[in-house]
Amino acid sequence: MLKISAFFFCTSLVIIAGLLIHFNSAPVKADYVGVQSCQSCHSSLASGSIFPVWESGPHRSALQILDTDSAQAYLQSENISIDNCLQCHSTLGRKGQDEFEKLLHQQGIGCERCHGPGSQYIQSTIMKDQEMMERFGGSSGDLADCYSCHTKDPSATNDNHCPFQTSPFDAESAWATIKHSRSEESFR
Repeated sequence: MLKISAFFFCTSLVIIAGLLIHFNSAPVKADYVGVQSCQSCHSSLASGSIFPVWESGPHRSALQILDTDSAQAYLQSENISIDNCLQCHSTLGRKGQDEFEKLLHQQGIGCERCHGPGSQYIQSTIMKDQEMMERFGGSSGDLADCYSCHTKDPSATNDNHCPFQTSPFDAESAWATIKHSRSEESFR
């Protein structure tokens, strides 16, 4: 009887140790998955039709804006590299290194720019629970995300200032324009 109790005790310790190691291990680094991975779930009315709004909106075309004559003339006249602009005009915040990152780069400002790399939270069971999504590295996005690129006062000089933003940024109106399906309370 003593041998059986010792066996169960040791087995329990091994299981507990394994669980502690598993749940206390460093989080897995999340990878980008691209907007095409978000499209299937976020195109429907049930999800607020977010994807079609993005697809026809200003975030989708944020990278192409840098190819305009006025943007190119500004960059040349100020001797600024386009790389400085990518922080706000692309999902990665930089040029892509491999083929997949180059595709992400061409997508302008995709979902993962504000919501974080999606490989860990992309499953629908995780996405349906905001708390779980955040536990798996996702972010709901908030005004701080908006203001990391858009400025309240375009006359202020700062490292992130875009010379083509000539009017103050109104986050609440902008949020309505991009139509994310969130309650007004969670927006604040």
